[in-house]
Amino acid sequence: MKNLIPFILSFVSAFSFAQNSKIIILTKGQEIEVSTTSSSLSELSMGMTMNNNTATTSKLVVVDEDQDSYKLTSTLTKMKLSMEGMGKNVEYDSEKSEDKDSEIGKLINDKINKASNFLLNKLTGKITVVKGNESDENIGGMMSMSSMGDVATSLTGDAFLVISSDKKVGESWSDTTSINGLITKKNYKILSIQNDIANVELKETIKGTTEKEMQGNSIIMKTDAKLDGKITSNLKTGLVYMIKMDSEINGSVEAMGQEMPVSSKTTTTTLFNQ
Repeated sequence: MKNLIPFILSFVSAFSFAQNSKIIILTKGQEIEVSTTSSSLSELSMGMTMNNNTATTSKLVVVDEDQDSYKLTSTLTKMKLSMEGMGKNVEYDSEKSEDKDSEIGKLINDKINKASNFLLNKLTGKITVVKGNESDENIGGMMSMSSMGDVATSLTGDAFLVISSDKKVGESWSDTTSINGLITKKNYKILSIQNDIANVELKETIKGTTEKEMQGNSIIMKTDAKLDGKITSNLKTGLVYMIKMDSEINGSVEAMGQEMPVSSKTTTTTLFNQ
């Protein structure tokens, strides 16, 4: 059972927001600091539990643009996490030199202060990873339990929500995507608008089965998730100021011939300082 510890951390996926609408407005050289805190409680088999708390700081920079898109870099600058469960306590702080040689530190260290490149579609808000900068499978798997997932991609996508200019308070719209075996359905509703700042309710479901490689082993993850959250966004620019999400996930993780049921409740708050 303990052999599944690294793979349990691959269970909860990270999420991003994008809608078709008017153009996103950014300027070359613009920087956005992204601060995320996440707290989760997971229930495993045989009455075991796992607590996980994570805090990260990242920086988004607009490095260039053309007619259709912006070129962005996303850099994870700080990470602090603590995990307790299954008889183990894990602590990591990217600013402590002694943590660099730990098991989890060896997976994370080379991702700190390393920029990843993305293209952001001005009209749709869709994020595309520039070839050659795809996220590392190990770090992506390890951090997903704390709602981090593919850290750079998720944070970059979360920073933008494009809302059509004809949307009014009380109006709703929905979006459904199917990516890598996961079907995601998002339902948005505008709760209020004041001085071009919109408060938006998001209700989301994610279902499906995914398979990935981590540390040379195949991991099969079955996911059934429900999320409720609030987004604060600038209607004129498409920039998000804050996201707060509560998620409830049920499913299982299968690795090395073992399968473990997992249920998890997570609260994540992300602030975008511009």
